[in-house]
Amino acid sequence: MAWLASYIGRRNVVIFSLVGLVLGCVVASLAGFTNNPDYAYAAILIGRILQGLGAWSSGTYGVYFGF
Repeated sequence: MAWLASYIGRRNVVIFSLVGLVLGCVVASLAGFTNNPDYAYAAILIGRILQGLGAWSSGTYGVYFGF
């Protein structure tokens, strides 16, 4: 993601990735409030995918230490 940080800035990459990470956490945690196991499984799966994409896109250590 270094090439994206070069174009839009490191801070924007971190913000977008953290928003994706938080959105994934919210989606996965809301799965516990349903009585439909199929919906709960899908919500957890989608939430975990969003979390993974948010964590991957930030380049976790490299972007944070570059500030």
